[in-house]
Amino acid sequence: MKKSAYILACLLFFVGIVSCDGDKTNPEIDLEDPAETPENPELEFKVTWADRTYSVGEAIDFTIEGNAQEIQFYSGEEGSRYEYRDEGEKIKFDKVELSFATEHSNLQTTYEKWVMISNDFDGERQNETSIKTAEWHDLTSQFSFPTSAGSRTPSGTVDLTQYAQNGPFYFAFKYVNPANSSSSYRTPSFRVYDINLKGTLENGETTDFDISSGSFPNSFVIYDLVAEDGLAYSAVLNTQLRLQPTNVLAPFASHEVWAISKMIIGDEVALPAEQGEIIQYSHQQTLDKYQYKFDTAGEYLVTFVGVDIVSKEEIVKAITIKVE
Repeated sequence: MKKSAYILACLLFFVGIVSCDGDKTNPEIDLEDPAETPENPELEFKVTWADRTYSVGEAIDFTIEGNAQEIQFYSGEEGSRYEYRDEGEKIKFDKVELSFATEHSNLQTTYEKWVMISNDFDGERQNETSIKTAEWHDLTSQFSFPTSAGSRTPSGTVDLTQYAQNGPFYFAFKYVNPANSSSSYRTPSFRVYDINLKGTLENGETTDFDISSGSFPNSFVIYDLVAEDGLAYSAVLNTQLRLQPTNVLAPFASHEVWAISKMIIGDEVALPAEQGEIIQYSHQQTLDKYQYKFDTAGEYLVTFVGVDIVSKEEIVKAITIKVE
């Protein structure tokens, strides 16, 4: 009995020693309820690099730390600039110019023609009040026109920059024929071809404002202020504007016909938004280094964006890199 008590005492003493030693070598494990543990810990994102001047073609090593699930990279080169990721760069026009060619026929009676431009026209191209209340500037004398029937004549090029820089504008061709009581004539025909509205941007690139031969119906509307039922002959065709109220041998009334362009934005143009490269797609891939080379000397604002794909939280790291 004494022997059994002795053994029991030794066992208790031994267990006590083991327990104490366990406390020293195995820190307590936190067993908090997993349901209370946040699924998305606070986003952390850091990028480091050797801050110095690099050479063209030299590899630049970036070290990436943190828990971002997605990483986007913008090199700072044109087409990959972070500052233009939502809305493209706006570039001003240096010059906006207009040219075209014209031809006329049925000249037994007279007619008058104008080339007009307006910055305050309200865009109602088939509304007589809107057309007549707008302030239209007469450009006619700056262009060349045919002096005889049947000869297509280039107009020459006229600079519209002063109007373009004032904001949106419309340009128009206006035709007026006086009344005629004879049944021996047709109304004069005035036709416009090869319309070229050219804009030159500050960066040297050019645009035609989507006005080109073959697409005139998308760019112009014709309105005859005094059209007679069944006698309206003026039309916007694919490759020409035809301003001619009637095409019958009959007495005709005076007509005023307008061919008005769509609204033109000629002060500046917004380029497409720029995109970065996704270099890490999800938390399943861990990217701790990234390497990039520049082919052209310059100073680049390199941008890394770390994203939590659940909360959409972002951390942006912008780095200026000099390349010689």
